[in-house]
Amino acid sequence: MATDRLGVALIGSGLFAQEEHLPALLSNPSLKLVAVYSRSLASAKSLSKDLKDVDLYSKDSGEGKGYADLLKRANLKGVIICLLIPNQPAFIKQALSAGKHVLSEKPVAPTLAAGKELIDWYRGFLLDGGVHYIAGTRVLLGTANAIVRTSAHSQQLQEHLPPVDTVDATVKLASGAIGTILISFGTTFKSNKYSVACKNGIVSVLRGKVIVTKDKADKGKSLVSGKPDTRQIPEEALADLELLEAFLRSRE
Repeated sequence: MATDRLGVALIGSGLFAQEEHLPALLSNPSLKLVAVYSRSLASAKSLSKDLKDVDLYSKDSGEGKGYADLLKRANLKGVIICLLIPNQPAFIKQALSAGKHVLSEKPVAPTLAAGKELIDWYRGFLLDGGVHYIAGTRVLLGTANAIVRTSAHSQQLQEHLPPVDTVDATVKLASGAIGTILISFGTTFKSNKYSVACKNGIVSVLRGKVIVTKDKADKGKSLVSGKPDTRQIPEEALADLELLEAFLRSRE
């Protein structure tokens, strides 16, 4: 049904937008083209001359018709960006910051360095800092209680921590137990706490209440013996990242 189709906007009106993206959009039963943005209103009109119910936005359209205004639309779920390569990163960041899905023409940036910077920005601080909390959680749970299923919501609360600084996940363990994991770098709430409901009460682990001894000796031992500590193998670090990314993907 038409009401079930997701609203998308085409960003750019060049040859590839005309010959590839526009026909693909119009033939896709899951998507509905609701708007076109281009550098000039004339080029936006040229692209959409045979279309109905498509709103036009451009750099020269005046107040209320710029790119930022387009991204405020509630019925817009995603954008397809096909601009000059040097211009794409800024448009991609703005769309993601507005909570829109992005399909970008390749390459996404003019240089490898710019592309890496864009990807690092997309991953954000939550992915960088949150993975350490995930590692601690996995150690606490152990292999018998590994997380096997998750469903999460995420949000950006602080402007300087895009695209996501908070994730709230419900998890199911291999043992069948369920629980919640909340990681946030964007709230004023500063608690760092694990709580486990047991048969006869609750066990809580609080920052400042547990003494942690760094395992420098273990690292040295593994170097001498030539046998790696299983807690330090690359696969464990990858498993931490995999779980955090699963949280972020499950909210999409």
